[in-house]
Amino acid sequence: MKYIQICIIIFVFSLLVNLRAQNTVSQIEKLELGFIVTEISLYSSDFSTCLWGRSSNDQYYPFFNPFENPAFLAGEKHSRLLFHISPEQKAGLTRLLNVSEKINQQLDDKTLPYRSESLKLGYPQVNLHIARKMNIPEGMIAVPFRKFFIGFIFHYPLHFSMQNELLGIESSVSTELHSGGGTNKVMLNNYLDAVNQVHYSIISTNFLIGRQFRKDFFAGLQIERLHVNLDVFSYWNIEGSMFYNGKEHLFNNAATLWHTDITQHLEARYEGNGWRLNWGCMYLYNYRWVFDGSISLASDLHLKGELSGKRNKIPALNMEALISGGGGEEILDPEKLDPSQLTYTEDIGWNVYSSLKHTLTNQVKIGIFYNRHDWKFYLSDRFYFGNVRMQYGKDLIQFSIRQKLNFYLSKKNFYLNMGALIIEAFSPDTQDFAINTNLITIPKMTIGYGKNLTKVLFLVGAIDILPIPGVHFAVQYQF
Repeated sequence: MKYIQICIIIFVFSLLVNLRAQNTVSQIEKLELGFIVTEISLYSSDFSTCLWGRSSNDQYYPFFNPFENPAFLAGEKHSRLLFHISPEQKAGLTRLLNVSEKINQQLDDKTLPYRSESLKLGYPQVNLHIARKMNIPEGMIAVPFRKFFIGFIFHYPLHFSMQNELLGIESSVSTELHSGGGTNKVMLNNYLDAVNQVHYSIISTNFLIGRQFRKDFFAGLQIERLHVNLDVFSYWNIEGSMFYNGKEHLFNNAATLWHTDITQHLEARYEGNGWRLNWGCMYLYNYRWVFDGSISLASDLHLKGELSGKRNKIPALNMEALISGGGGEEILDPEKLDPSQLTYTEDIGWNVYSSLKHTLTNQVKIGIFYNRHDWKFYLSDRFYFGNVRMQYGKDLIQFSIRQKLNFYLSKKNFYLNMGALIIEAFSPDTQDFAINTNLITIPKMTIGYGKNLTKVLFLVGAIDILPIPGVHFAVQYQF
């Protein structure tokens, strides 16, 4: 499933952008990359944690929320009802990220060793959108019960959705075939339209209980039930032919006696459940300083489902060597071409498993709060143990989270939240789930405002600046 990556690229382009070949007889005769339209929808409750804070004396404390520490709700004297919603939003990023220019430069640089003298590159028309679809409102209800404070929370830890359309892709690659004492040119022509979709989501329903044990010490426990869904759909309509010795030989030709199918299709759906346990405490040193810490433990998730589809390859296309930058190896290898069966293809299928193993990280977090007159400061640092991994048979995609910093600054009703998440993505190059190893820093910046509309009704709004522009609203009712 190499093309089911966060950046899905057509097979011709994925072959060419990594080339380092020299002194080969293969040449790119034609490359028209048509249209690449991609829409990515990304949402996480981590974007909206500021809206789940506490209000007191007409001041808003965005950092005292259950996502930072379940102990932050302990000691509440009033019941709370909260609804959070993010409206549908979409932003075009093609120009902002300079996507087209970067792709065009890569094409110019990487195709140079294989260009024919007459080649004119048809650069792709790229349209990239980032979106947040309107989700079912998240929310919380929490009530005091004797010495405890009990709550129920529903939220989305993560939702990722991507649709990628590739339209009007045309390519021609030639090589020289020695046969019958002579040498003739063989031309592989391809036309491609494709649709690729990936949907991944985690839904959390959880129970929270907290208690104030002393005047200066609070503790809380949160038990989460996690439900994970993964849906993948991909269809590549590929038409192709081999032009040789004045005659065109078509792929996908039912009249041919050997296998000639180059169409690709994949459909998969997996889902499963797991548990996560969060325990936290908070210590009030004095009215200026508060210290807190929490521990989070997660179980493995075994997703059940099914995968179906077909996958074929042209033996003469040396894809593995090309993607890894295979020196002087050919794009189209004449040694693997049979003049009597130029359109021969092999059905390599997909590995089919009924389960998929999904692991989450364990976490330890420490935080410090400082209060100076109307100004409030809160800094938290979260450390991760283990990896976020999706493993399908022997194939895997893994994210190693190094560290997560979060800093809050507030004055009365206004607040600013800044942070950074450092992760490393990895999967072995020899497998279907292949992505490059990269260390990524994801910045976060949110500004917001919380205000009492009445004695019992509190409204909070937030604007995300990074990593994805967006707006949030929350209504808290205290009774």
